[in-house]
Amino acid sequence: MKRPIPKGLKKFWNGSVKDFAELEKTQLSSAEQERHRIFSLLLMGILCAKWNGNKHGEVGSYGSWRAQQVMGKSDDGQLIYRGGSYLGHNIAALAVDGEGRVIDFEFNHNDLFDSTVEHAESRLVRRLFALNQIYDPWLALDRDQSTPPAPEGALRARREYSRRNLFATNISEQPRKAREQLEEERMLTPSAPVPYASILNDVTIYTSLESCAQCSGIMCLGSVKDIVYLQWDQGQFLVGNMMWKATTEQKFGFTAPRPIRGDEFKFSYFGKLNQACRQYEKEVEARPFYEGPGAAKPVKSKGVTSFLCTDLAWNIYREAAGEFKAWTKAKFPDHKPTDSGFTNQQALVEAHDFLRWVSELDSRGAPHRV
Repeated sequence: MKRPIPKGLKKFWNGSVKDFAELEKTQLSSAEQERHRIFSLLLMGILCAKWNGNKHGEVGSYGSWRAQQVMGKSDDGQLIYRGGSYLGHNIAALAVDGEGRVIDFEFNHNDLFDSTVEHAESRLVRRLFALNQIYDPWLALDRDQSTPPAPEGALRARREYSRRNLFATNISEQPRKAREQLEEERMLTPSAPVPYASILNDVTIYTSLESCAQCSGIMCLGSVKDIVYLQWDQGQFLVGNMMWKATTEQKFGFTAPRPIRGDEFKFSYFGKLNQACRQYEKEVEARPFYEGPGAAKPVKSKGVTSFLCTDLAWNIYREAAGEFKAWTKAKFPDHKPTDSGFTNQQALVEAHDFLRWVSELDSRGAPHRV
């Protein structure tokens, strides 16, 4: 029996791979570009704060690739590198709702869970769905300023009416009102649950590395709105582009997020990371990535996850983190995506607050509490 052509693929069936895999440039206003810069720099700041390049252990020799990350020497003369135990690759993802509120972040934690599928985006989507059931946001660690002073060290008071107020989707389907008025109403009448198939419709995920098939698939099942990535991954075959093209015209069912490359909003670190990665790939054969305990022979891996351990990558992330730290005023301060959303200036303040919170965590946030 001949299988019918899936509806989403019909228009591409007799075309070229190029037509299917390439996307036209996303048209973004200068204010929208600034908004993407805010959260992209936040993501790079998170990675810089939790940097861990010890892919083959913290003792040995990574040669000139990680010379700036050496902490000292062991008793037997082996080099010791900063970062401690390797939990997973230096790849992270950040979720922001349609109004500009930072929801949460995740890292790749393949090594921590001894698994090849604990990718940042995949873990983050599962985290978002869990947060929809158990309201446990990062702000829960702050004291609630709307209530009388709590004992020193007390957690922020949990507000039951907030349980379904985690994602912008919950209010975007209603008439636009000021956030304060809407929340005041919800204190009296909790909003109706939003179906899980559409709870992430307004969420944008920022990822430091272009998504693989697994992460693209789980974001499609979550109907995530957009996926912004800060470095391409040539080994992933542009799968995110093709999934978006195949699902974007669906009126019912799951839709993949629209991939947005860093250079589409003039993010200079996109080009810097890609160029540095190509340099690493060309030179690692002559200069091994690692030699030492656990390696029977010099490691000459050309993989992007090895590059993301190097000083080449670390310096780019540190430069971005420095730029973000110094950025206090938005160029388009009054721009906001919705009537009740955060302005760019408010989003910038939110991003700085989130980075301070992440920096205080003892680890890379894994495993999360849910």
